[in-house]
Amino acid sequence: MSSYEIGRRRLLQGFGLTAAASTAAIAAADPVLGATLAYDEKAGVSPATYQAPTGLARDGDAKSTALAWIGSHADEITGLGDRIWQYAELSLREWQSSLAVASLLTKYGFTVQWGAGGFPAAFVATYGSGGPVIGFNAEYDALPGCPRKAA
Repeated sequence: MSSYEIGRRRLLQGFGLTAAASTAAIAAADPVLGATLAYDEKAGVSPATYQAPTGLARDGDAKSTALAWIGSHADEITGLGDRIWQYAELSLREWQSSLAVASLLTKYGFTVQWGAGGFPAAFVATYGSGGPVIGFNAEYDALPGCPRKAA
Protein backbone atom coordinates (compact mmCIF):
# COMPACT_ATOMS: atom_id res chain seq x y z
CA MET A 1 0.00 0.00 0.00
CA SER A 2 1.42 3.39 -0.97
CA SER A 3 1.67 6.39 1.36
CA TYR A 4 -0.89 8.09 -0.91
CA GLU A 5 -3.49 5.42 -0.15
CA ILE A 6 -2.78 5.59 3.57
CA GLY A 7 -3.00 9.37 3.51
CA ARG A 8 -6.26 9.32 1.58
CA ARG A 9 -7.76 6.73 3.92
CA ARG A 10 -6.82 8.82 6.94
CA LEU A 11 -8.25 11.90 5.30
CA LEU A 12 -11.52 10.16 4.55
CA GLN A 13 -11.69 8.84 8.11
CA GLY A 14 -11.31 12.43 9.30
CA PHE A 15 -14.53 13.15 7.40
CA GLY A 16 -16.17 10.09 8.94
CA LEU A 17 -16.08 8.19 5.64
CA THR A 18 -14.54 4.90 4.61
CA ALA A 19 -11.92 4.49 1.91
CA ALA A 20 -14.66 3.13 -0.36
CA ALA A 21 -16.64 6.39 -0.16
CA SER A 22 -17.78 7.86 -3.44
CA THR A 23 -16.72 11.24 -4.71
CA ALA A 24 -20.31 12.39 -4.08
CA ALA A 25 -20.04 11.44 -0.38
CA ILE A 26 -16.70 13.20 -0.14
CA ALA A 27 -18.15 16.27 -1.88
CA ALA A 28 -20.91 16.38 0.73
CA ALA A 29 -18.28 16.32 3.51
CA ASP A 30 -15.91 18.78 1.83
CA PRO A 31 -16.97 20.35 -1.49
CA VAL A 32 -13.45 21.49 -2.38
CA LEU A 33 -11.90 18.06 -1.86
CA GLY A 34 -14.79 16.44 -3.72
CA ALA A 35 -14.28 18.71 -6.73
CA THR A 36 -10.56 17.97 -6.72
CA LEU A 37 -11.07 14.21 -6.60
CA ALA A 38 -13.70 14.38 -9.35
CA TYR A 39 -11.23 16.26 -11.55
CA ASP A 40 -8.47 13.74 -10.80
CA GLU A 41 -10.80 10.86 -11.68
CA LYS A 42 -11.84 12.48 -14.99
CA ALA A 43 -8.27 13.40 -15.91
CA GLY A 44 -6.86 10.03 -14.88
CA VAL A 45 -4.33 11.64 -12.53
CA SER A 46 -2.78 9.52 -9.81
CA PRO A 47 0.55 9.56 -7.96
CA ALA A 48 1.56 6.44 -9.87
CA THR A 49 1.00 7.98 -13.31
CA TYR A 50 1.73 11.66 -12.75
CA GLN A 51 4.65 13.15 -14.68
CA ALA A 52 5.75 16.68 -13.98
CA PRO A 53 5.83 18.99 -17.00
CA THR A 54 9.22 19.80 -18.44
CA GLY A 55 10.71 22.96 -19.89
CA LEU A 56 8.52 25.39 -17.96
CA ALA A 57 10.91 27.56 -15.95
CA ARG A 58 13.52 28.31 -18.56
CA ASP A 59 16.38 30.61 -17.57
CA GLY A 60 15.95 34.20 -18.66
CA ASP A 61 15.62 37.78 -17.46
CA ALA A 62 12.09 37.32 -16.10
CA LYS A 63 13.07 34.25 -14.10
CA SER A 64 16.19 35.94 -12.74
CA THR A 65 14.19 39.02 -11.72
CA ALA A 66 11.54 36.90 -9.99
CA LEU A 67 14.10 34.81 -8.11
CA ALA A 68 15.99 37.93 -7.02
CA TRP A 69 12.78 39.50 -5.69
CA ILE A 70 11.84 36.31 -3.83
CA GLY A 71 15.34 36.12 -2.35
CA SER A 72 15.28 39.72 -1.16
CA HIS A 73 11.84 39.21 0.45
CA ALA A 74 12.46 35.72 1.85
CA ASP A 75 11.90 36.72 5.48
CA GLU A 76 8.56 38.35 4.66
CA ILE A 77 7.43 35.36 2.60
CA THR A 78 8.50 32.91 5.29
CA GLY A 79 6.71 35.02 7.91
CA LEU A 80 3.54 34.86 5.84
CA GLY A 81 3.83 31.08 5.69
CA ASP A 82 4.34 30.91 9.45
CA ARG A 83 1.25 33.06 10.10
CA ILE A 84 -0.91 30.92 7.81
CA TRP A 85 0.31 27.79 9.59
CA GLN A 86 -0.60 29.33 12.96
CA TYR A 87 -4.11 30.22 11.78
CA ALA A 88 -4.85 26.57 10.82
CA GLU A 89 -8.22 27.45 9.32
CA LEU A 90 -10.45 24.67 8.03
CA SER A 91 -11.59 24.32 4.42
CA LEU A 92 -13.80 27.18 3.19
CA ARG A 93 -13.03 29.12 6.38
CA GLU A 94 -9.60 30.51 5.50
CA TRP A 95 -10.46 34.11 6.36
CA GLN A 96 -7.27 35.21 8.14
CA SER A 97 -5.05 33.25 5.76
CA SER A 98 -6.58 34.72 2.62
CA LEU A 99 -6.51 38.23 4.12
CA ALA A 100 -2.81 37.80 4.97
CA VAL A 101 -1.91 36.72 1.42
CA ALA A 102 -4.07 39.43 -0.15
CA SER A 103 -2.50 42.03 2.15
CA LEU A 104 1.01 41.08 1.04
CA LEU A 105 0.03 41.19 -2.63
CA THR A 106 -1.71 44.57 -2.18
CA LYS A 107 1.41 45.92 -0.45
CA TYR A 108 3.36 45.21 -3.65
CA GLY A 109 0.87 46.76 -6.06
CA PHE A 110 -1.57 43.96 -6.87
CA THR A 111 -5.28 44.64 -7.19
CA VAL A 112 -7.35 42.05 -5.33
CA GLN A 113 -10.85 41.01 -6.36
CA TRP A 114 -12.67 38.84 -3.81
CA GLY A 115 -15.16 36.03 -4.38
CA ALA A 116 -13.39 34.07 -7.12
CA GLY A 117 -15.26 30.93 -8.11
CA GLY A 118 -18.12 31.85 -5.79
CA PHE A 119 -15.96 31.33 -2.68
CA PRO A 120 -15.96 34.41 -0.43
CA ALA A 121 -12.38 33.89 0.83
CA ALA A 122 -11.00 33.21 -2.67
CA PHE A 123 -9.54 36.02 -4.72
CA VAL A 124 -7.82 36.90 -7.96
CA ALA A 125 -4.89 39.30 -7.69
CA THR A 126 -3.70 41.17 -10.77
CA TYR A 127 -0.77 43.44 -11.43
CA GLY A 128 -0.31 45.75 -14.38
CA SER A 129 -1.73 44.97 -17.79
CA GLY A 130 -0.75 42.90 -20.77
CA GLY A 131 1.85 40.21 -20.19
CA PRO A 132 3.50 38.32 -18.82
CA VAL A 133 0.76 36.96 -16.60
CA ILE A 134 1.74 35.48 -13.25
CA GLY A 135 -0.55 33.12 -11.39
CA PHE A 136 -0.31 31.09 -8.27
CA ASN A 137 -2.59 29.06 -6.07
CA ALA A 138 -2.34 29.33 -2.31
CA GLU A 139 -3.75 26.28 -0.57
CA TYR A 140 -3.89 26.78 3.15
CA ASP A 141 -6.79 24.94 4.70
CA ALA A 142 -6.04 22.82 7.74
CA LEU A 143 -7.34 19.32 8.33
CA PRO A 144 -9.43 18.68 11.44
CA GLY A 145 -7.69 16.60 14.07
CA CYS A 146 -4.19 16.94 12.63
CA PRO A 147 -1.72 18.02 15.29
CA ARG A 148 0.43 21.09 14.71
CA LYS A 149 3.84 21.40 16.26
CA ALA A 150 6.21 24.25 15.57
CA ALA A 151 9.53 23.18 14.07
